[in-house]
Amino acid sequence: MYVQHKKISLVMSMVKHSLIGVIVCSVLACQNGTPVAAGPILVTSSVPLIDTVYESGSKVIVTNAGNANANIATVIADGGISNLFGCSDITLVPAESCTISFNVTESGGFATMAVPYSGINGDSAAYILIGWYNSRGGFALASMSANNNPLSFGVGQTGTSTVTITNIGGYTLNNIVIPTPVILSGSATANISANTCTEPLAINASCSYNVDVTDNYPEQYQQINLGFSAEYAGPNGETVYNRSLLLSYSSEPPV
Repeated sequence: MYVQHKKISLVMSMVKHSLIGVIVCSVLACQNGTPVAAGPILVTSSVPLIDTVYESGSKVIVTNAGNANANIATVIADGGISNLFGCSDITLVPAESCTISFNVTESGGFATMAVPYSGINGDSAAYILIGWYNSRGGFALASMSANNNPLSFGVGQTGTSTVTITNIGGYTLNNIVIPTPVILSGSATANISANTCTEPLAINASCSYNVDVTDNYPEQYQQINLGFSAEYAGPNGETVYNRSLLLSYSSEPPV
């Protein structure tokens, strides 16, 4: 009785697996009864969480894991992703790959990228979830320092101090303006020269400019206000950032 019951169970199991195989093979192609991928199937690499302090974007590898050509249309993505390049409007044969590069905003976010394609089974799409954040928070920050501060020079002569600005915040600084120095005390004139702060200042990058100071009168420990202004695309949109630094000077009379 036990042997007969065991045989019946074995037969039922064989029938069950046979039916599953029939169902699977009606959806997918089969070779010798073994299901295999039918038509184009696009698979993608994963994208690690992006820290925009160190990376402005990333790449995705798209591979045709199927057994028929995949005709890829234009790759699209949600807001926050820009400069999509690669894989659009091409055909991938089986086992062939292509690469999509892209950029993200410097403030954090999540977005979906879609790779639409068609083949012998009709239209489909591969989707990639992309996340990014700013490890330095939602603000801009720049350090500002001047060598030869305090500055000393002879009466009627010119003393020069070099101001260095370093972007130590979490956003690229754009539309940089170096205003005319403001004389807070004393009779000096101050002019800007050798200004390299004329392009967007990337995170961790530096630029500099010279302040040339002249005073025709002997003066001690007078002050000049030096400025820096820029814009950055923060979480609340385009935002203005300002920074200032005091430069002290003395114009020494001839000995």
